[in-house]
Amino acid sequence: MTFKLKPLSETDDTFVIVLYQNPVIMRHIGAVLTDHQANGLGGKMRAEADKNKAIYQVIMTADGKQRVGLLSMHWKAESCHIESGMIILPTFQNQGVCRWAQMEALHLVKNIFPVKVCTVYISGDNVAANTSYKKMGFVPVENTSKLTKHLNLIRWDFNMELLK
Repeated sequence: MTFKLKPLSETDDTFVIVLYQNPVIMRHIGAVLTDHQANGLGGKMRAEADKNKAIYQVIMTADGKQRVGLLSMHWKAESCHIESGMIILPTFQNQGVCRWAQMEALHLVKNIFPVKVCTVYISGDNVAANTSYKKMGFVPVENTSKLTKHLNLIRWDFNMELLK
């Protein structure tokens, strides 16, 4: 199966809500969002992208008929790095989507921001994701983040100079 990325749009708002209210998906990310928290989240993401603070891409099947997941890349100008996050629907996990989407996104973001490092934070019990990022060339480093959402997570960094 092949995939493509497309920028997050208003037509994806319901998909964003479904992702963030799915307990299976959220078990590695955080608490399931309430209706109040989830409604309007797509709009907030687009507003952040409009301010050049982030890139949000919907992962689609190549024919554009199915949404597969969501990829985010948050620009941290003070340290010239990107914090990346990804949600893949359970039915599409373990099919190479994560690796394909992350590498596509790294190429995309390199053309937009003067990024030196891409960072992901992964739950230790998400073995598939940790293995995938290791195979992509990400290296585990000390988690120095002070953010509550990053506590007890494994930090993986990718040196953008290695991107071919």
